Amino acid sequence: MNLLPDLTPKEAVQFQKQLVEMIRSRPLPPPRENLLIAGADCSYEKRATTGYAAIVVCRWPSM
Repeated sequence: MNLLPDLTPKEAVQFQKQLVEMIRSRPLPPPRENLLIAGADCSYEKRATTGYAAIVVCRWPSM
């Protein structure tokens, strides 16, 4: 699945700069007990047959 057209490195940098302008930051609400915080990422190489993925789940506030 290709969600974006092929971009040159220069175009990709420009696109990332546009995306940065969309980020909104605000304070987090007070944490609840046993709140789970998770993050995930994945990557692949176009010329390889292997992909990589990672998921991290932490319990707040004991993380």
